[in-house]
Amino acid sequence: MAKTQNWEVEIDGAQYEISVKNNILTGKAILSVNGEEEVIRNKGQLAFLGIIDAPITVAGKQLQFVSIGKNADIAMDGIYLGSKEEYKSAWKLPWWVWIFVVLTLAIPVISRGGALPFLLGFLSATFCARASIQPKLKTSAKVLICFGITILAWLLLILIVFLLALLVNL
Repeated sequence: MAKTQNWEVEIDGAQYEISVKNNILTGKAILSVNGEEEVIRNKGQLAFLGIIDAPITVAGKQLQFVSIGKNADIAMDGIYLGSKEEYKSAWKLPWWVWIFVVLTLAIPVISRGGALPFLLGFLSATFCARASIQPKLKTSAKVLICFGITILAWLLLILIVFLLALLVNL
């Protein structure tokens, strides 16, 4: 599943065509500047979230390539080219998201382990972290999304426990 996005950038009077083919399944993006390709991979703590926040250099000028899931944008001089919003590093998760991350990662602890609770807690924490850094959403919407993810995760845990109890009693 690859998605291609394009931007036109003017640096020192010269035009540059930048395109990116972002593959969320492989976790890499193929960046093309005037036809020259470069592979950018997820690195660091955000790799497991499917987030790329990496510097790129075009004509000696440093730009910032940011990809969250299937959406990508490039920041030049602190402003995203696509959304025209101010660039904020994806490396800095907001303080409030850690509340939801802890609540969802508590799922495998409370349930005393197991593959399903671990997967449920890990995926819920991942979705909360990703939602918290979406540049197009307001903070209130991000908090509500994380709250919903957390509630849904705990409800799914209760459902799993209930179904397992039914199976044991058969």
